[in-house]
Amino acid sequence: MVAPKERKVSRRNGKKIAFGWYGGKFSHLDWLLPLLPSCHHYCEPFGGSAAVLINRSPSPVETYNDLDGEVVNFFRVLRAKKDLLIEAIGLTPFSREEFFIACQDHLGKISDLERARRFFVRARQVRTGLAQTASLGRWANCKNTSRAGMSGVVSRWLGSVEALPEIAMRLLRVQIENRPALELIDLYDSSETLFYC
Repeated sequence: MVAPKERKVSRRNGKKIAFGWYGGKFSHLDWLLPLLPSCHHYCEPFGGSAAVLINRSPSPVETYNDLDGEVVNFFRVLRAKKDLLIEAIGLTPFSREEFFIACQDHLGKISDLERARRFFVRARQVRTGLAQTASLGRWANCKNTSRAGMSGVVSRWLGSVEALPEIAMRLLRVQIENRPALELIDLYDSSETLFYC
């Protein structure tokens, strides 16, 4: 048996992403980030995967918001319980059964940590790579594609886990909200706030 090649965290041009999201701006970062001026307070009312926030230079005050409680819970737990969440995710195999369990209704029956782990499994083991499309029949299995000496989907899964510590550190300085965007804009509006909507 040939040993798998050593893994490196794979990021296009040094950019980071936690998971794919409808409307996500990861593929637009090269031209988008230079258009966003420096500011005192950077605020994303529709944060989604936080691709812009995670990849821009920090502002003194930063606010992330999304109405989706699952994504907000994931980022909150990643920030507050980084080591526990990353260990739990890192010990999760790329598995149809894990994906099936993660897709089942669980609200109110599990801890926030387990809820965040299951969200990440749905987001990163789904066929389309978009968290919102996760459903029982959409597990991202692979027949012939390989990367880094292993199945391409397993390699991508392991790379996503390896990127989490850096993303968690970036989120330490960010306020995380879960409210309607218009309420958030009213709350944080000032001459020193840049809203990216």
